[in-house]
Order: sequence, then structure tokens, then C-alpha cells
Amino acid sequence: MTVVGNRSGSVSGERSRRHQIPLLVLAAGALVVAATGAAAESVRFARDAGTVVASYREILGEVGETDAGPSVQVYGDGRALLHFPRYMSRAGDYSVQLSPSELDGLVSSLVDKGLVDFDATAVRSAQRQAAAAKLSVAPTVLVIADATTSVLEIRVERGAKRIVWNALREDARQYPNVSALQNLAAAAQQLRGLLDRADARAMR
Repeated sequence: MTVVGNRSGSVSGERSRRHQIPLLVLAAGALVVAATGAAAESVRFARDAGTVVASYREILGEVGETDAGPSVQVYGDGRALLHFPRYMSRAGDYSVQLSPSELDGLVSSLVDKGLVDFDATAVRSAQRQAAAAKLSVAPTVLVIADATTSVLEIRVERGAKRIVWNALREDARQYPNVSALQNLAAAAQQLRGLLDRADARAMR
């Protein structure tokens, strides 16, 4: 009788566990959906075709022209306009259409990289401190002539920011421990990467 009783309890426990497993899976799935939904809604921005939600422009120091560098403008409907100045091999204007998920991912990534909250004064201060620390170890002077100026802009519901930074790539390489500078360089590279899209079409 003792053996039978144990087996009955074991079967009952097994049935209970079998019922619990689907419930746990469903609960986990609900958490994933909730987290995904929260992430998607965390960054709100205008979805219309007339609002530029993010942009990037390069002003090349060695080029004495008004049209001194390539640029990217990303609109709220996912349309991105790409411009190459006349001295570049792909000179002209192009367009590419980002999917809703690509647009959301891009804008969210830029916000995560701190563009909206970017504090140029604080970053310059951190840069000076890092430079002083480097000079105390190995006194060197780095002079960058005709460096490229990067202009980044973002516009979302919780704020807008325009950032102008000279010699961004060079500064990012020289000060790897200044995280805000690294994030700014990564954001610039992310936007600039749209210039390499294979599906970009020339505008006429």
C-alpha cells in the first residue's frame, strides 16, 4: 500500500508540473511582449513625411566650398535623403526607404547613445581632463589641420538637439575613455552608414 500511495502521489505531482510548464512559458512570453512593447514606446517621434527626426552632415575642412561634405536626413515616415557633393564619385542626391522597424531601431539607438542629453560642455571638460592625464604620462602635442566638422541633429518627443563637433573621429580615437565622445562618434557612424545603402536610388 505504501508503494501504491507513493506512485499515486508521484503521478499527481507530475500532472501538476505538466500544467505548470505551459503556464510558465505563457508568462515568460507575456513578459517578452510587454518588454518589447515598452521598448517600442519608449521613444516617440513625429511620423510624418515633413519632419526630419535625425540628420548628419560633414563639413570637410580642406574643401573651400559651400557644398563641403555628404549629408543624411531621416524623416518621420522612414524616408532618408542622401547627398553627395559634386567632387565625390557618387555626386548627387539619393533616397532610401527605411522599414518601420529600421526607423524605430535607428532613432532608439541614437537616443540610447545620448544624443538628446548630450552636454558638449561636460564632454569638453572630460576631454581636457583626459588630455591632462595623458600629458602627465607622455608629453605630446597633437595638431589636427583642416579636420572634418560633424553636425548631428535629433528630434524626438522628449527633446531635440543639434551637436556640432570638430575632429570627431580623431577625438574619439584619442580619448577612448570618454564614453560620451565614443557614443557620439558611434551615432555619427551609424547615420553616415546610410550613405552606403545598396538600395539607395538616385533622385531626378
